[in-house]
Amino acid sequence: MRNCLILALVILAAAGCSQRVVSPSLGKERMPDNRYDYLLTEALRQKYVGDINEAATLFEKCIELDKTGAVPYFELAQMYSAAGISGKSLKYASTAARLDPDNYWYQLACGSLFTQYEIKDSALVYFTRALKADRRAVEVNGILAGLYSEKGETEKADSLFRVMESEGIMTPEMSLMMISGL
Repeated sequence: MRNCLILALVILAAAGCSQRVVSPSLGKERMPDNRYDYLLTEALRQKYVGDINEAATLFEKCIELDKTGAVPYFELAQMYSAAGISGKSLKYASTAARLDPDNYWYQLACGSLFTQYEIKDSALVYFTRALKADRRAVEVNGILAGLYSEKGETEKADSLFRVMESEGIMTPEMSLMMISGL
């Protein structure tokens, strides 16, 4: 398990170094709402200055004002995950991922949470969605291949490993790291 977490962190770190510009996605268009924008900004500020309780309250108010905005759900998911509250973390992360299905990072984070809590079938769904959101996200191929290997679905895992190998991504070091993580 420790090796899987280390592998996931290495892959996420590599993904964070991509040259692709990440632009915020609002998902469904919504009417401008200054109150919502103010509360969201203040909630983020409170989170970063360390007042987690106030931030959570403000994120909840954002959700009351606009249930279609993915950002407050995602932020609450992160906060509940850090606090070890798995049920709420998974609920909010999956809601954010559902509200903004084209957001690669929401899908990836949600898949990572489900992996962390050993709910691998759901993790596969979100990692697959992450790959659909960004076809160039080769690190997700590795994660998916590892999960399929763990489930014993060797044909699916092998096809993903072959894709990585054909694209020159699978290095001997990476192969060794994945094998030692099993």
